[in-house]
Amino acid sequence: MKNQLFIILSIFLSLASYSQALFEKGHYIDNNNTKTNCLIKNHDWKNNPSSIKYKLTKNGKTEKLNIVDLKEFEIYNQSKYIRVNINMDRSSDNISRLSTTRRPIFNKEKLFLKVLIESEASLYSYEDGNLKRFFFSNNNSDIEQLIFKKYIVPSTNKIGSNNRYKQQLLSFKNCKNINTKDIERLSYNTKSLHNFFVKYNNCNNKNDITEKYSVKKGTFNFNLKIGANKYDLKLFHYTASKWRNKSLPSQYSSKIGFELEYIFPHDKNKWAAFIEPTYNSYNTKTEIDLIHYIEQITINYKSIEIPVGLRYYLHLNESNKFFTNAALVLSHTAISNINYSSGLKIEADSNLTYALGIGYKNNDKLSIEFRYYKKRNFLNNYSLWLSTFDQLLIVLGYTLF
Repeated sequence: MKNQLFIILSIFLSLASYSQALFEKGHYIDNNNTKTNCLIKNHDWKNNPSSIKYKLTKNGKTEKLNIVDLKEFEIYNQSKYIRVNINMDRSSDNISRLSTTRRPIFNKEKLFLKVLIESEASLYSYEDGNLKRFFFSNNNSDIEQLIFKKYIVPSTNKIGSNNRYKQQLLSFKNCKNINTKDIERLSYNTKSLHNFFVKYNNCNNKNDITEKYSVKKGTFNFNLKIGANKYDLKLFHYTASKWRNKSLPSQYSSKIGFELEYIFPHDKNKWAAFIEPTYNSYNTKTEIDLIHYIEQITINYKSIEIPVGLRYYLHLNESNKFFTNAALVLSHTAISNINYSSGLKIEADSNLTYALGIGYKNNDKLSIEFRYYKKRNFLNNYSLWLSTFDQLLIVLGYTLF
């Protein structure tokens, strides 16, 4: 089983190194204002990038350009970024790290800003981990940060908010469809600011509004799962000052369950979280040598297994993808025991282990997975008895919706 685990880990790492984002049509503009049409590697960035990889042709050599080399780049119908040298406030919004200063703390930075709206009034965003900041320009003005900052009020030790971004947008009141209350109700998030800027530009009859923003939502999948288990069980009994063991023949059984999967919206839908309750059973009879006599034993193991984990998809094309899993597995036993011909009865207990898997999915419907469960002991409550329980699994899946 250890060799099989190493094989799975090797495949896991190999597939991860093979993973690739698609090269998609776009362009970049360099420091000489030269526009180059090319294919840009689309990572569907959650965090704003600081470099890009591109190819001039489909089969061409992959090249890299850093932020110092680019004024802007765009992946058509996907995203556009522009380079700026700008005052940036990175004050933390984490409650445990809030400052006691209301004013933003600016530092000059060279950044790629993501374009959300291009028009008379333009909106941009920057994201880095939990940090999210918005920027704007109006009537060809310089781009500046929309200020929002949480801080600790020293006199009260309570959390306050610097909502200066609302004051910065007061000039937008010259639009007949926007009033002070609209600005007061404005939230510091992508959707609220996006809608506000669209409303303002439409108010001024701007027909050249270019919207680069689209709502990214995660996807829930409900998957039916059926599979075949291969169990290997070894029992250990401490008697006559010695551990004695008995390896049982491999057993095979079926499993059935379902999986609820959530695919995260960023990074080209590569990451997913899942939970997969399934029913498993293992039944066998054997005998064990207890020195003075041979004991006949019957093993009846039934459990509800609940793997909870993360999945990484490696997209080959629109219809085919590999995936890898890593999960913690809670096994809740139900009417599980080991019965001896002498009358002794040992109850199996619930246990926790982990599982690794690799698989393939076609057309977002059919999948097949090979999964390995780490050895576990379901006799934790007995000092004189131990078990090692190995499990290999082949799972077929079908996405119902």
